[in-house]
Amino acid sequence: MPDLEVRSVPLRDARGVVALEVRGAVTSQSAKALRGAIARRVGAADACVLISLREVPYVNSSGVGFLIDLATEMDRRGGAVVLVEVSAKVKLVLEHLGVAAYFRFEPAMEAALAFGREISRRCRAMPRIVDLRGKGEYPLGDRPVRIGADPGSTIVVSHPQAEPCHAEVYVSDGRCFVRDLGTRAGTYVGERRIQTEALRPGDVVRVGDARLMFAEGSGPQ
Repeated sequence: MPDLEVRSVPLRDARGVVALEVRGAVTSQSAKALRGAIARRVGAADACVLISLREVPYVNSSGVGFLIDLATEMDRRGGAVVLVEVSAKVKLVLEHLGVAAYFRFEPAMEAALAFGREISRRCRAMPRIVDLRGKGEYPLGDRPVRIGADPGSTIVVSHPQAEPCHAEVYVSDGRCFVRDLGTRAGTYVGERRIQTEALRPGDVVRVGDARLMFAEGSGPQ
């Protein structure tokens, strides 16, 4: 069975989209290499990851777990993981494990790229929170951006001063607000402790050791 290989697919006019080809079986020995290879290629501003699995005959549970983690993070960024040219055997495994809904499936990279470009365009058009730790950009749409120590938060802050449900950023009447959720250590905009505050472009929200900048979107395109 061939060694695992992850190759970047060159793209044009696809800001915020990463396309990859994976070759070889994802086993207990190669799952860690898969995680590292993909993590090195996905940047903080990327919202959509397209992964060709045409030459992947098998994905073990560790590999599936990583793909779920990646899909969860892309969902938090308003994007998705698109699995392309997935073999019937691999798709059956995902369906049997009950995790196929985490992904979008496309039969060819061209269709996946069209979807990725549209998702990325929508994300760039929306106001967003930029994690200045380099961990991602999170658009503000129908769902609030939840900040806290809970692993299910949109932005996870692992710090002694961060509570599980610490703060949230949301849109109301066309404006963006940050709200502290009754915490002991507090939520700050700049150096000011706040309860609820409207955000302006460039404002930096502080929760624990995390610095989160509010940025405007590009507007409708």
